[in-house]
Amino acid sequence: MLQEMRATLKHITIILLLCFLLLPWPISSASVYEEKDSAINYTMSYPIVYLDHNQEAQDRINSDIYNYIYAFKAGMACLHADRTADLHLSWH
Repeated sequence: MLQEMRATLKHITIILLLCFLLLPWPISSASVYEEKDSAINYTMSYPIVYLDHNQEAQDRINSDIYNYIYAFKAGMACLHADRTADLHLSWH
């Protein structure tokens, strides 16, 4: 009887392992695309991330990227404004 239980347990274990390996499990996949932007004094490329099964994570990642880009552009605008102001002062 003990031998029959071991054989049955062995068969159940094999069936469960096969089910685990062969059944499709949701796997998150991601895609990354390159975006480009340029202005008078810079050219940049940055990633845009797309996740199939996690919109919240996708939004957080891309939000961080956009915040960095916004800060960079604001800094470049200030730098450009300072240089323009210096040029206008030197021409008068």
